[in-house]
Amino acid sequence: MPLTEGDVLDTLSDSVALGIEFYVDKIHIKGEYLTTVRDHIRAGNILVKGGTQDLAFYDQVTDVLLTQKKSPPANDSDRALLLHECVHAMIDVYDPDGAVTRHMGELAAYLTQTTYSVRKNPSSNRNGTAPWDKFWGDLYATVRANKLDTSAGNGVRIAVGDARKSAPATRSAAFCELWRFHKRSDGRIGWADPQEPISVER
Repeated sequence: MPLTEGDVLDTLSDSVALGIEFYVDKIHIKGEYLTTVRDHIRAGNILVKGGTQDLAFYDQVTDVLLTQKKSPPANDSDRALLLHECVHAMIDVYDPDGAVTRHMGELAAYLTQTTYSVRKNPSSNRNGTAPWDKFWGDLYATVRANKLDTSAGNGVRIAVGDARKSAPATRSAAFCELWRFHKRSDGRIGWADPQEPISVER
């Protein structure tokens, strides 16, 4: 049996989740905005359905959040993943025109997920030499470098230019891809869109 709408609503009522606040470029992660997602779910504007995969997924076209295939109730790890997808839903609610790029949305979601995990369990980390392990290790290091592991980091602004500098010197390839900083084809600074040519800032 997959996780339920109740698990998502409980995640969006979790005091730790609602206590997170930071900026990723122009994206403002804040409990108040996450409760708006909760309200939309309760109103039926965002549908929660049980998924068949190990990962959750939010579809911004259909406004459907698919939960992961786990037995309820959700544990902290499950909630962290649900929170990741709720950040995508939050961006969808507050940025209906799609001004936020996919890369920026993923960055905000991963940082929120990791911040939640560390605040729930301060010893949380990810070790290992596999690419995915290194990717998560870099996320944990970035959260701690910006003091997001406690409420002392609330309000921190992770600017696009700062993002590259805040990651560890030995970044994983996947992490570098996520944090890729470049000049867009229209001359603005931002994150890569899949169809766009990339000019990496060194």
